[in-house]
Amino acid sequence: MNKRNITVGIITMHRVLNFGSVLQTYALQQTVSNLGYSSEIIDYKFPNSEHFMYLEKSDEQPIILPFKSRIIDAIKRRLCASKPSDEDIRRGKFLQFISDHLKISKDSYRNRYQIDKQMPLYDVYLTGSDQVWNPSYIGYDTTFMCGFARNGNPRISFAASMAVAEIPEQFVEYYRTELGKYSSISVREQTTIGLLSKITGKAISLVCDPTMLLTKEQWLKQLNVSDSSKYFIVYVLDYTYNPYPQIFEIIKNCHHRYGGKIIVLNGKIDQYMKKNGATVVNTASPVDFIRYFANASFVVTSSFHGTIFSLNFKVPFISVVDDRIGRDSRVTDLLDLLGAERFKQIYSAPVDDNKDLSYTSEISDKIERFRNESLKFLEKALHNATI
Repeated sequence: MNKRNITVGIITMHRVLNFGSVLQTYALQQTVSNLGYSSEIIDYKFPNSEHFMYLEKSDEQPIILPFKSRIIDAIKRRLCASKPSDEDIRRGKFLQFISDHLKISKDSYRNRYQIDKQMPLYDVYLTGSDQVWNPSYIGYDTTFMCGFARNGNPRISFAASMAVAEIPEQFVEYYRTELGKYSSISVREQTTIGLLSKITGKAISLVCDPTMLLTKEQWLKQLNVSDSSKYFIVYVLDYTYNPYPQIFEIIKNCHHRYGGKIIVLNGKIDQYMKKNGATVVNTASPVDFIRYFANASFVVTSSFHGTIFSLNFKVPFISVVDDRIGRDSRVTDLLDLLGAERFKQIYSAPVDDNKDLSYTSEISDKIERFRNESLKFLEKALHNATI
């Protein structure tokens, strides 16, 4: 059968207004296309009312909670403001990127009951990345495990993430039942392998985040990105832990060493950054994000995808992490895997001004090997699912 005649339905968190979420969706769909298959992103709305309802009853405090307050704030701004807010402009740019660069299913699904009733039909169902299997986000919703697919067609996953140390007891049977139906499972974090192999009895593979499937050259060519400027990028997220105010000292020390125009893509600024002409960019599009990282002379980040793009684009950087036991270990696990521990900085520890932040041939080789092994997994999983 001609690969182009084989349809692949990709389910992932593609509409979350987060650079990593949208760009990992783009990279996965591009890679599936590069492998010769026809694919669509299943337009499942996340988060929806069910997730908010679950979280209001839960003791968990995951990052989805701020989404609801953001929606309420956005409504208030629209009622009170005479001109669009930065958040409105940013949202518009994200939606434009999705419209321009993603092939989305014709049908949209507002919740799991609707997708169960109007099951989307594909030859293969592919669960993408981001934290699609994190019980703290999805609750009892098995949509990202393709629980809606009742036609027996193959299910595979690529770089699915959980980012939890254990699956709460009330969800174990859901995971066991739905993931047991997968023909191939790959995940993004080493810790997830033990969790899922235990409850499914299946072999679980470790692969890279989809954004790493594309090289820097591919990103720039496919999104038509060019810029000769050089930037000192600050991309700080605080949903897993609060790195302020300690991170200001890290930024100051690194800027003294590397210099460059300070671009703050997310987060706060202090007096030092103001004095050095920091520009806060609150309305960046996903393409802007790629342009800034592609032309960065240095990056300070507390973000998983900020770390990924720094590594993939070979930019010297510091990834600021929380070393407390039980915290989100995605960044630390990735850096350890690639032998790139030199780029890790504990947020509460002093900065070593003499630390070597160059890329060794060993680190570069490991990145390339990880990319190639992950591509081989996806190619094999799709091939086996369609023979």
